Amino acid sequence: MDKITKLTKITNVNYGLKNLLMGYTKTQQLEIADSLNSSVPKSWKKSKVAKELAEIIEEQAQTVYQEILEDVIGRFPSQEQSIYVVKSLESIVGLNPLIEKGFIFVQYVNESYMLIIPEEILKAAGMHDELVSEEAKSVQSDFHAAEIIHKWKENLLAIYGTVSAKHLHAVWNRHYAEQLSIDEIKELLSN
Repeated sequence: MDKITKLTKITNVNYGLKNLLMGYTKTQQLEIADSLNSSVPKSWKKSKVAKELAEIIEEQAQTVYQEILEDVIGRFPSQEQSIYVVKSLESIVGLNPLIEKGFIFVQYVNESYMLIIPEEILKAAGMHDELVSEEAKSVQSDFHAAEIIHKWKENLLAIYGTVSAKHLHAVWNRHYAEQLSIDEIKELLSN
């Protein structure tokens, strides 16, 4: 089996497909385009290549690779998260073809590897709706915002050692109908 060679280098906690692609060098981006049988002009700037690649990857995730992604993502311990921490690359080497094509990303953080499945890929594989509806049911039954925010806080602290109320605000309001302000998020974090 091939060795995993593509490690993304992102500096923030935005796990959107385009941002993860920006963590690659332009050469790596062009390699991904080739692996997807897509031609991207080499003269384009890195950000334009990332934007185009994100569209291509998302389209292929919804069509050609949808069944494969559903099967692979369905085998993860929990479809309720898009980030998994692994100690060695050997444990995920079987995912290398999907990593090489830009469907799954790996980042080295604090002597561990983070396996990242972008939200766009989860959605294309039909997992995003399950994730949102499961958490939405939890919120609707008895507004557990504090519990969820604290869980996210613990995960961010474990991975990055810091928590951004602004980031939690954006993530919460993207996934829940019950919108929270940054002040409400800060209050929940302090409790």
